[in-house]
Amino acid sequence: MKLLAVQGSPRKGGNTEIVLERPLKRAQDAGAQVKKVELRVVRITPCLEIYECKKTGLCPLQDDMTPLYSEMDSSHRLILASLMFFYSATARCRHS
Repeated sequence: MKLLAVQGSPRKGGNTEIVLERPLKRAQDAGAQVKKVELRVVRITPCLEIYECKKTGLCPLQDDMTPLYSEMDSSHRLILASLMFFYSATARCRHS
């Protein structure tokens, strides 16, 4: 099984990261292949409404989101970990 964890907290070593570590460790112990992506260290451009994706099915923006698309497609499970800012997930999670 392949598990992708996306961590949306802007703070390294914060509560979100601490809480995420437990299920990731359990998944690894059970034999899962685990990959964690920390949104605070990747460069993801917000949608520019070019609409190229409607024509080709692919986003024309080449940033750190591009390899995440294939990671998400090939993963069996996805965990999105985020603290709550103003009744919602962090901006990094909402715009990725």
